[in-house]
Amino acid sequence: MEVLCRVGTRAKVMQAMPVVSQSGQQVGLQMLVNGIDIVRMEEVLQKGPPLQVKISQVKYENEDPPDDMLKATMNETMQTIKEIMKVNPGFREYASLINQSYYDRVEKMKAHVVAHFAAALTSADGIDLQKVLEATNAQDKSRLALELVKKELELSKLQQKIASQIEDKMNKHQREFMLREQLKSIKKELGIDKDDGSDALLQKFKQRLEEKTVPKEVKE
Repeated sequence: MEVLCRVGTRAKVMQAMPVVSQSGQQVGLQMLVNGIDIVRMEEVLQKGPPLQVKISQVKYENEDPPDDMLKATMNETMQTIKEIMKVNPGFREYASLINQSYYDRVEKMKAHVVAHFAAALTSADGIDLQKVLEATNAQDKSRLALELVKKELELSKLQQKIASQIEDKMNKHQREFMLREQLKSIKKELGIDKDDGSDALLQKFKQRLEEKTVPKEVKE
């Protein structure tokens, strides 16, 4: 029972599929569910299995009508999500599955819907996500969700910076490699074996001078 959270999502199982390992053994179950509402566990009726509990629907405070602070928090949350999608390829890929009309509808929904939607998009750990889920005050819930998407934005910017630095470094190494290969080809054409080429080049000129009639001073 210690692993159960008091607040969770009540959902309807739409589809269940076994997860099979490479050896052919079933190692888990993958389910497609449709969320219904947020509930609180009031009492354990039977430990089971199956576990049976008494639940109540979670009610949210200070949500209707939303005040200016709540509206501003919700708007900032949605704006931050759009900023993340500009810099994070993963978010852009996810965004391609959601059209603009859906975002317009979300922005007009209740504060807890926007907060849950925003938190679910982030890579936050379970503890932080659970805090958003359990908050019953609309402003507190919205603030927690906004903090998560702001952290996600900073993380996305950092990832983009690191990726850019690695790409620049790879391009630099590639250019240096191409220049070294070109230099090797030039040295080969000139008959230069050593890195600086001075000794080999001098020897080559001496051989040519031996074949010519030149003053002794020039040979020296």
